[in-house]
Amino acid sequence: MSLTKESAYLYGYAKKLRKINRAIKKHSKHADKHKRRHNKAKTLTEQDKHKRKHESKVIDINKLAHEHRRIMQKLLTHYRKFTHELKSKH
Repeated sequence: MSLTKESAYLYGYAKKLRKINRAIKKHSKHADKHKRRHNKAKTLTEQDKHKRKHESKVIDINKLAHEHRRIMQKLLTHYRKFTHELKSKH
C-alpha cells in the first residue's frame, strides 16, 4: 500500500486505541468504587449488590482488554508496513 494509506490506518487505529484506553480507565475507576463500597457495606444485600456491579465492570474491562490487544496487533502490523514503505521510498 502507499505511504499515505498506511499513515491513515495508523491514525485511525491510534484513535480507536485512545478511546478504548479511556473506557478501560473509566470502568476501572467504577470497579474500584464498587469494591470499596462492598467492603464498607453493612448488610449482605448491599454487599451482594456492589459485588455484582464490581464483577460486571471487571467483565467489561476484560472485553475491552481483548479489543485493545486486537487493535494493538493491527496497529503494529500497519506500523511495520509503514516503516517498510518509508524505507523503500526514501
